Amino acid sequence: MTVYFRPCGEITAAPAPRSQEDADLYAYLSEKTGLKISYMPEIFVDYEDWMEPICMLEQSLRAGLETVILPRKALMDAVRDPIATIPGNRSRDILIGRLLERDPDAFKHFDFGWPARGEGRVNHYAELETFQRYAGRGLRLADMPGDIELARTRDLVFDGSLVSQPLGEAMAAFAPGSVIVKQVYPAKELPLLTYDLDKDFSPEDASGLFFDRTGFHAMRFEGDPAALLVQEKITMTHETRFFVIGGKVVSGGACIESDTPQVNRDPSEALLPRWETIRNGGETDTRSEGERIALAQRLWAFAHAVALDIAGEAPELTAYALDVAIDAEGKPLVIELNPACSSGFYGNNAERLFSAIVEYAETVESQTPEPVPEVSPTGGGENKLSALVAGVLSGIDLPRGNEDELEDEPFVEFDTDIDFEV
Repeated sequence: MTVYFRPCGEITAAPAPRSQEDADLYAYLSEKTGLKISYMPEIFVDYEDWMEPICMLEQSLRAGLETVILPRKALMDAVRDPIATIPGNRSRDILIGRLLERDPDAFKHFDFGWPARGEGRVNHYAELETFQRYAGRGLRLADMPGDIELARTRDLVFDGSLVSQPLGEAMAAFAPGSVIVKQVYPAKELPLLTYDLDKDFSPEDASGLFFDRTGFHAMRFEGDPAALLVQEKITMTHETRFFVIGGKVVSGGACIESDTPQVNRDPSEALLPRWETIRNGGETDTRSEGERIALAQRLWAFAHAVALDIAGEAPELTAYALDVAIDAEGKPLVIELNPACSSGFYGNNAERLFSAIVEYAETVESQTPEPVPEVSPTGGGENKLSALVAGVLSGIDLPRGNEDELEDEPFVEFDTDIDFEV
């Protein structure tokens, strides 16, 4: 029925505009929301962090949908006490913008059509035969070092077999040479690690090298099977992020850190033909426009083929961000998959993305929200909170009572992945 939106930081404190389009956007949002949204030089605001989600708010407003702007609070509290409510046409309930770490805990009390259900499965992409086939580099799944008695039970998310080996053996397969070690189970919580291995590397050295870099942070994952992806380090250029919604590639954008959807406001441009050659390298692709357009078409066709194969192997993966690149020989490859709801947009067109999300949400099977549990030992309890949430969702203004009855804890924003239950 409603589009729920949470900004990154304070919605009224905008970053310094980079173009007239930015200034026009601030004016439009101020008019539509009734909030004074402007650039304040005395307040530093990260342009990309603030702008990416705001572009989705703009699309909701331009689509004429009922939109509720949420504060940075626990989801149940935020819905009860929004920053602003903009009347409009009803749609399937969706949640866009910044997600907080604890948001998924409250999803069972709503009937959201977005974020996509079971998005945590995306974090297990290394299990997919499709990924392994399109990766374009040597890969090994490895067990987390440490005491296997402490390991959690590892269940396959997708059909097929799960073959892994000790970390040392996986790394030794690429020696001498350089490898990248990435955590892929239960989610990406440890840093990306790069090792240059010489010919004298021994598998017994792996645990020491690994724990020297990760420290105690890795201890809670000791012994987890198939938790690490060991990859041959190769040259990758023209990194590009595609969004797959409803199993279809809907938009693409080069992985340029300074880009947001503001660089591509034309929905007819599915993928702008502009790249950094090496990500964060500062060197742009200066080939002719015709050559760059041809590359954009190749990458789009590649992403489409990958998405089709993923749909055949794992039809439950209906929404994700697909990162691809070009190898040293000019052949496309898959870097990784990430949950769509918490992936950065770069220069993806916001109108294409938002339209695809709304269309997808309408196809999601409705679920009956679970009752809200009792949260206050001092009274009110389940019936009171249920009535408050139901009142907000139905547009009825109910008295809030004692604000202290609902604990307001600090939360951590997720800019990359959120591990939903699978």
